[in-house]
Amino acid sequence: MPDKFGGGAAETTITAVSLALLLIAAALALFLPRKYAIVAILGGILFIPSGNVFVVAGVHLLPVRVLSLVGCIRLLIIKLSSNVPIYGSRWTSLDTLFVMWGIWRSLSVILLWQTTPAIILECGHLWAVLLTYLVLRGFIVDEADAQRTIKLLAIVAIVSSIGMVYEQIRMQNLFGTYLGGLETAPAMRDGRVRAQGLFRHAILGGSYGATMIPLVLTLWRTGKSNAFVVITVMACLVSVLASASSTPIGAAGGLVVALAFWPARKIMKLVRWSVVLGLLALDMVMKAPVWFIIARVSFVSGSTADFRAHLIDEFIRHFSDWFLLGIKDSNSWGESMWDYSNQFVAEGLTAGILGFAMFIGLLKKMYSSLGNARKSIAGNRRLEWILWLLGCAIFTHMNAWLGVSYWDNSQFCWFALIAIIITTTQAVKRSAGSTGVRAHRAQPMREFRTVIQPARIG
Repeated sequence: MPDKFGGGAAETTITAVSLALLLIAAALALFLPRKYAIVAILGGILFIPSGNVFVVAGVHLLPVRVLSLVGCIRLLIIKLSSNVPIYGSRWTSLDTLFVMWGIWRSLSVILLWQTTPAIILECGHLWAVLLTYLVLRGFIVDEADAQRTIKLLAIVAIVSSIGMVYEQIRMQNLFGTYLGGLETAPAMRDGRVRAQGLFRHAILGGSYGATMIPLVLTLWRTGKSNAFVVITVMACLVSVLASASSTPIGAAGGLVVALAFWPARKIMKLVRWSVVLGLLALDMVMKAPVWFIIARVSFVSGSTADFRAHLIDEFIRHFSDWFLLGIKDSNSWGESMWDYSNQFVAEGLTAGILGFAMFIGLLKKMYSSLGNARKSIAGNRRLEWILWLLGCAIFTHMNAWLGVSYWDNSQFCWFALIAIIITTTQAVKRSAGSTGVRAHRAQPMREFRTVIQPARIG
């Protein structure tokens, strides 16, 4: 809560190992060639658990805040030394919407609470969210950068899955033991170990694995990288299972459904309306509202799917409580209603109906960008498939959000996906515009990189 800000870590809690990793990542971000800076910055954010805090003069410097600031400094140095635009692709309406969403999310909290601690807390949130997004957009400027970022995310998935397997066997989180910022012993449910890996909760660890599968599939090539793809997909599936949670399994199942709709990619508008009409029909014949279907979906014993359905139900029933600026306290709605284990619910309860609408607008804009880009290169099945996989990645996140809200470093993987989509769709459209759709059909590309070649900056 904002009124509790400053009552948490009163002194530095970062471990020596995490501090060393932070310093190394910051140094590499400043001195490596531009194309590798994103690896140092995003890698440091993901490998250093967010529970580590470095306190300076009362200011809480989380690893993401330090590295995002370093990244902005590096971009400024590039700008001053080369006198070229920082971004390799133009600023888009999706970028503007993201910034507006981030600002309003914090502003609504400040207006709701109207306290100095709330202002301090939200300034910290804006620091992390906006600066990290700007850094991602500044360093992911072409297809090679996008691939490099995806490979980094894949390596994180592999390392995290190894740690999760160790948790299952030894009942110890190695990352929490040596890096700090995490529980050293995994949680248990019905006699099963709920491994969490590099993340703050088992659901987040498993969901990360599920959402990485469609991204890593975009790396599939005829060549040596295929082994890396196979290993990563297997590691992601291990993460899903080792988390012993229904949400990651449901997200992975949703991915399978999304992939299966590939043959229907040209009639997705019809498919979407069919789903809407189907849900309306179910709502008319079901005794409970249609969102209680979630309560029926449980893949592991002890699952709290019923609670998640009730959370959505109370969220809708108490619309008048949160629609303006969000809500201070939802405990009066029922038992454990403080647990916003649904990203969509969390958006509304944090930022009101406007923040909720902006979040939905982000998703709609991402899908429309991918759809328009796919139409511009219709006939080039390879590029269409890559764009489809990016859409599947969004859908997998959406499925995960029905059971969890991102409250640790996993949110920055979501931001990275937005940057990757913007860069990819702009490059595809630019290429289609310069060569023509017929040329794409007559001359399929051997590699994605031969089609997408925006000017490298710096």
